[in-house]
Amino acid sequence: MDESEKLIALVALGTPDQAVKAWALWNEKNSKKEASSILSWSGGYMYHNLRNAGYEDKYLHGIYLHNQISNNFKLSMASPILKEINKKYGIIPIKSFGMSNRDFSWGFRPVADFDFYVSDSLIEELWEFMEANSVLPLMSISKTEFLTKIVKQRGSWNFLKKEKYDIDVHWRLFDHLTIKQNRELIKYQTQRMKTSNNIDCHLTRNLEIVLLANHFFYQGENRFNGLFDFYYAAKKVEPEKVINLIKSTDTSDAFVATLVAINEILGENMDSKLAWMYENLKSYTTKKVDAVKLKKRYFNSIHSDDFELNLHRHQNLYKLWNFFGHHAFFERFCIKLFGPFNVQIFSENKLIDMASVQNMSIGWHYTYPSQPYRWAHSPDSRITFHARPGESYELKISLDPYAWLIAPIGAFNLFLNGDFIHTCTKQFSEYNCVYSTNSGFIEISIRPNILLDYRESSDFNWHRMSIPVKKISLIRQ
Repeated sequence: MDESEKLIALVALGTPDQAVKAWALWNEKNSKKEASSILSWSGGYMYHNLRNAGYEDKYLHGIYLHNQISNNFKLSMASPILKEINKKYGIIPIKSFGMSNRDFSWGFRPVADFDFYVSDSLIEELWEFMEANSVLPLMSISKTEFLTKIVKQRGSWNFLKKEKYDIDVHWRLFDHLTIKQNRELIKYQTQRMKTSNNIDCHLTRNLEIVLLANHFFYQGENRFNGLFDFYYAAKKVEPEKVINLIKSTDTSDAFVATLVAINEILGENMDSKLAWMYENLKSYTTKKVDAVKLKKRYFNSIHSDDFELNLHRHQNLYKLWNFFGHHAFFERFCIKLFGPFNVQIFSENKLIDMASVQNMSIGWHYTYPSQPYRWAHSPDSRITFHARPGESYELKISLDPYAWLIAPIGAFNLFLNGDFIHTCTKQFSEYNCVYSTNSGFIEISIRPNILLDYRESSDFNWHRMSIPVKKISLIRQ
């Protein structure tokens, strides 16, 4: 945040007297035509704050009115289906939609999409409802990809009605928490309040600002619009209960970082509730992620949320193998007697473009349209090919060089049919090997050499990534 942006933020967040002085100073030094996008995101808040000081600014009033008109137009388009979804499934508006729906002005900030939480048990039914109403999933993903990958790996997904509205469906509030933990939060941290559109269930304000801080922290660059929502929502919270929620959700890093950003703008003039929380959280941090060195044939248990059991041919055997610490002998025994763990088996002599193949098997991330690769996940990603007993095959694994350099792990172990083959480091972005088999298949398993306990990190979606695979081929020699 540069000096120009800090002045804009001060107009939006400071006391009314500070806001008037900061706006006058900003206009002296800056041109509205060259202003940062933070001006349009915070313009409604700025107008509201200056008006409290008795100062009416026509330019900011225009931003406020534009937000109000645009947001209400979007709401009018989406309102029929939102009401129908609420009637069928019972939704909880969150983030800007939740705040605007409950007690904020629709003119404060642009509402890009309509975020709401719905129980994970209703997700498949909701997908079918959206499909029936031509509200299409982002990236045009298939239902199978959504249910087997995205619901397991993420906490939300967008559905769009072309040129009308964007609905962001959440089944987790915090991605690093399990679905069960998220359900518990919803159970105890919601309240009823009548609203004009009959969507009357909302998060408590205490949970709301914890969620807003977490969203602000992980939103990336140019994320400062989240500060204004957070600051205004924080004025009605109960600080002790907020701190308890921060600790129970392991989100202190995100919350403290948000308070630090606000403190850099307001200093001593920060809201007293936030100042008290800032002092009480300074010395408190979430548990740090420790790297654990692993032996080649052993690694940490797979979390139940990551099992993807519908992708397994032998669910109970995989659970048992996991229980026994992934012992190599037991894995080879299971594979020899019962065949590969994967349901999906590709034909031999096949080159697979990982970015384009649909409905991948155990341990693979969903694809992003801008990336020519697909991430394998910690702690175990598998892909299986048909093979001819007694034949030799050349396996080639091609990685994206840049993404591999920045990947959170330093090396991965390669297993074929339970046999340890090689530890692959970042020295190379392509690995080849020749493997002979007496089975009718070859199952490839990719496992990090050093496994981060990613479930202990609120940024677990990044820490669970292992290698960015562009292509895999298995060619008979």
